[in-house]
Amino acid sequence: MLPLYSLSVAHANDRLPRSEFLQTSAGLLMLVAVASVPGPMLASLVMAIAGPDSLFLFTALSHAAMAFFAFTRIRTRQAPPPEVREIFSPAAPGSPAAAKLDPRAAE
Repeated sequence: MLPLYSLSVAHANDRLPRSEFLQTSAGLLMLVAVASVPGPMLASLVMAIAGPDSLFLFTALSHAAMAFFAFTRIRTRQAPPPEVREIFSPAAPGSPAAAKLDPRAAE
């Protein structure tokens, strides 16, 4: 469930103008924070009723529900038009400050 926030932000940013990226990311982060509270409490309730092995079933059902929502959303919404989307430019992993420490880097 951890990559759900980053996927949600990427999906939302595909459909929004640049000026709304920050507000949308903040709203989605707040939504993830609020939603992360009842999940473990619900899982512990399910485990108390059905036993410790039900944790895996609870997790599987949670992921199945998210996958169902994602596939339903994909089928019902059209992709944003190409003129709205921007070209993906990959970034190197890690800090840019680390490049200065690499002896192979150009000076």
